Amino acid sequence: VDPANGNMTRSLAVGIAPEYLAFDRNRDVLYIANTQGSSITMVDPGPLTATGTIPLPADPGQIAVFEP
Repeated sequence: VDPANGNMTRSLAVGIAPEYLAFDRNRDVLYIANTQGSSITMVDPGPLTATGTIPLPADPGQIAVFEP
């Protein structure tokens, strides 16, 4: 989103009903919980590219990244 005008500048298709985000700054990975898709999509935020999907046995709720 362009902060000057609020317009969307780029987008990325992920799973069904993406709702929650968590960012791992140590690995530079954005995790997106697909709340109706039983998965988490991993995204490289620089080029805005999906790098993988983590399948889950059920729909995920909120997510967080633990940084020791």
